[in-house]
Amino acid sequence: MADPKPTMRTILGILIVILPCAASGQALADGFYLRSAEDSAPFALTQDGEKVPLGPAQAVAIRRSGIHSQDNANTTFWISLGIPYEVHAKAKSYVLVVANRAYPWAGSGGGNGDYEINFRVSGVDNVRDVSRFLQTPIEYRRHPGHQLLVSFTPALTSFRIGDAVNVKFRIENIGTNAVSFMKGGHYRGSSRDNQYTFSAQFLGKQVPDIGSNVHFGGLATRRVLEAGDVFEDEISLSKWFVFDKKGLYEILGSYELTFNDPNSETYRPIWTDYVTGKFLVKID
Repeated sequence: MADPKPTMRTILGILIVILPCAASGQALADGFYLRSAEDSAPFALTQDGEKVPLGPAQAVAIRRSGIHSQDNANTTFWISLGIPYEVHAKAKSYVLVVANRAYPWAGSGGGNGDYEINFRVSGVDNVRDVSRFLQTPIEYRRHPGHQLLVSFTPALTSFRIGDAVNVKFRIENIGTNAVSFMKGGHYRGSSRDNQYTFSAQFLGKQVPDIGSNVHFGGLATRRVLEAGDVFEDEISLSKWFVFDKKGLYEILGSYELTFNDPNSETYRPIWTDYVTGKFLVKID
């Protein structure tokens, strides 16, 4: 018996996918299914080898679609599909099946006049199959070509025990092209800005971190540095360490940079990186 094939039509820019139901033992038609609660139902395997039982195939009107890489190595991808809002009640049961591989629902939400459903895809071959089925190009991560001069400088030449120990952070764009990155988004639920990471040594021994790297996101703003521009910030190291002994502390500071395209209206990441610098803190 020939494999069932999807029928595809485009009406006023809306992709309509009409799929036959898959029978047990048959290769599954590419498309959308409802997840079944019946163990005896036809199934497909996920990327991790999990068996996903499938119910009826679904006709899904896709109003918009996007495929975006989630890591610099371009190995994991996020699929975003805008569909009519009235089907949101069953969206969590949707399973995308392409090339006999199952991609269960990974998230959803309203907005922009439609309802967005999401799927996560791992692997270059898998995402290419999904791209062909959805007729949607893949947005890969790409290096922004940044050239940055970075420094961490203590606010004072020396501090006394009990003082707040602040450090000034500076990024200068010494390249020829503009760069854009996000500041913020690493502080909610935390007592400090975990976009920064610090480690410290005193007399060759690691200084304990008194805080936590756990956070729940937070608001973030875009910062664009044209060639020659400078970004500056100041941060309290007292939220990371107790400076209770006199002498020199060796500090390694890092700052996470999530780059986006400075010429794009979206803030979607195109690259994630860290800038780092070593410095000394003197306690008198």
